[in-house]
Amino acid sequence: MSLDMYKERNPLPVVLIALFNKNKILLAKRKREPYKGFYGILGGRQTFGMLTKDIVKKEVLEETGFSVKEDSIETRGLYSEILLDKNNNPKDHFIFRVCKAEIDKKISDEIEGTDIEKFKWFNLPLSEDVKRKIIPTDLIMLEHILSNKKYDFKEFVMQETENPNELKIVYIK
Repeated sequence: MSLDMYKERNPLPVVLIALFNKNKILLAKRKREPYKGFYGILGGRQTFGMLTKDIVKKEVLEETGFSVKEDSIETRGLYSEILLDKNNNPKDHFIFRVCKAEIDKKISDEIEGTDIEKFKWFNLPLSEDVKRKIIPTDLIMLEHILSNKKYDFKEFVMQETENPNELKIVYIK
């Protein structure tokens, strides 16, 4: 592959939000690629000119109808993730700023079109069965948040497999 192929595309900046309510976490089951059929942390594109806390509040409200406790918003890590297709070619590249937040209250039920099939609250700690349904790198990020360590940075490369219900991490540093 020529390096020229990479000059036209840039990584997509995304803010991921691990949303908690007491001893539960809200996970989103994706209905579109990438990661169709997997559960993951709620998220949305980085918005030009917006502070992280404002993006967290906006994304949570737009996707779920919940407001968040502003004093609960905390940035917990920065991650780079490259997704390779089955042929080992880059398919997507994301830069994730990962935050944690707690819900305040439900303020809207008017949820518009989204790439989410459904949201579901899961009890903590997560069962092994639930962990197998989560995007592998999201699970790593979530486990970091649950460890209460302050900040993390990692680079991931994940690859699709012949099995659409399986993703494998091929690089982590």
